[in-house]
Amino acid sequence: MNRKRYYRSMKSAVDYIERNINERVTVAQAAGAACISKDHFWRLFKQIFRETVGCYIRKRKLTIISRKLLSTKKATAALAIEYGFESREAFSRSFKKVFGTTPAVYRKNRRIIIDRERHRLTESEIRRILAGGTPPGSGKKRC
Repeated sequence: MNRKRYYRSMKSAVDYIERNINERVTVAQAAGAACISKDHFWRLFKQIFRETVGCYIRKRKLTIISRKLLSTKKATAALAIEYGFESREAFSRSFKKVFGTTPAVYRKNRRIIIDRERHRLTESEIRRILAGGTPPGSGKKRC
């Protein structure tokens, strides 16, 4: 597989994840959108993003919810269910792990937190990563 195809494949997968962020997106579904085998997709995604597909999806959902906590009065539990968390408690644990505070405190204090934006891969980034360079946004990540 050439680098341009890797770029298109990973872009297709990320686009698929974003379109279906409210749903339960599996690695197999994202790999299907990328037209790559599940195992190869998992390895490639981890190499490029330095985190698993599941971790990426969870962080994106938490980022979207963090914005909604500040822009709406919708209940935390309702937002958690809307984005596929099995319980409010599981959501709160995940939120605290990523943002360092509970959703209630976040909403109350209206903290400004640098959130995880959807990453847009460029062809030059793919080339640099595949050549052994540092991936975008690398560094210590919490999932």
